[in-house]
Amino acid sequence: MILETQVGSLRFSTPLLLASGYITETPEFFLRALPYGCSGIITRSLKKNVPVERSRITSPRYAVFDNSMLNCEWGNEKPWTDWRDHGVGQVKATGSPLIISLSGRDLESCCDLIREFDKVGVDAFEINISCSHSGALHGNLNVDTRHMTQLMKRVRGITTTPIWIKLSYSNMLLPMAKQAEDLGADAIVCTNSIGPGMLIDTKTAKPKLGIKGGGGGMTGKAIFPVAL
Repeated sequence: MILETQVGSLRFSTPLLLASGYITETPEFFLRALPYGCSGIITRSLKKNVPVERSRITSPRYAVFDNSMLNCEWGNEKPWTDWRDHGVGQVKATGSPLIISLSGRDLESCCDLIREFDKVGVDAFEINISCSHSGALHGNLNVDTRHMTQLMKRVRGITTTPIWIKLSYSNMLLPMAKQAEDLGADAIVCTNSIGPGMLIDTKTAKPKLGIKGGGGGMTGKAIFPVAL
């Protein structure tokens, strides 16, 4: 009971959740972590339509240095229907909270997935507008106040399920968080990886990450003071 944590209307037995990423592509890692104090899971950010180039995880997808990591977690190897048809039931059977993470880039697709998952019932939706390396390639939604307004008006109008908005560090973090709150967000998820950054292999003179352009998001010890 001492570690019980509440986020909006959701209660967690501990403050430890599996964050959205490669290890939450399926429920398996969560089911293994459950006995060790993991109280809930946020799925990988799901997309209704996955571009061909993002249907496989890039390799190498991460590079470790000094208790930190540069990574490029931007793919979906499994369709979103796997979570709807199988994963939701597996997590629900444990009695643990399940937060479905959705890409917030394509508004129509995001709304379609909210409607689909509301049919089976989940505890919250995390709407991701914060990918540091995807933003460098396709436009950074993390500082796009117009997109934030359109997104929140659309999703808040179609569901009563809690909405968590996932942001990453930028000079717009505080105004974006306040804007999301004013438009009906129930929580702010902070922070995603920070970047983009790049590591070069000095032996090959090539980026250490396999993603197009070589840029990735920084996580771990390097960003802890910034996140805190």
